[in-house]
Amino acid sequence: MQPEIRPAKEKDLQELAQVHIESWKAAYGHFLPAYVFDWITTENRVERFKESLEKENEELAVITFDGKIVGSIAFGKCRDEEGEDNRAEIWGMYLLPGYWWQGLGTKLVNWALERLKENGYRRVTLWVFEDSTGSRQFYEKLGFKPEGTTRSTRIDDNIRVLRYIKELTPPQRQLFS
Repeated sequence: MQPEIRPAKEKDLQELAQVHIESWKAAYGHFLPAYVFDWITTENRVERFKESLEKENEELAVITFDGKIVGSIAFGKCRDEEGEDNRAEIWGMYLLPGYWWQGLGTKLVNWALERLKENGYRRVTLWVFEDSTGSRQFYEKLGFKPEGTTRSTRIDDNIRVLRYIKELTPPQRQLFS
């Protein structure tokens, strides 16, 4: 069976929350303080994803495998204060740990990048934990580059994130069919 990517629906919220929590624990549990994971509950994740579905400037998509949601991605207009009109942002991409290193994350990010290009965005940013070498390598492999800006997180002033950026090329128009 092939993985399928589609826009998220309200019926997906519980599964989305579980994917988010499990992937955070697996990806960041070795460097984030334990209290962070007390902060990330099913209830607040469901609420956050529900807000995403209701916002016009944010898209939320899922990737399914054998009918099960195994990952998600949230993206839209860049939230950074200095963001230009043609700059988008990937706000988060999560995969269940059992599906890492199978190309599903790459498919999910590339799907989002195509959607962003179609919507007229010419560059995309994302924020990655400085200490998350795996995440940083993943995004660098996809052509994202650290642009030098760092900041503290809402979680803890000692936890830092690094901004990555990628230039998008406009979609190719087919001249002849």
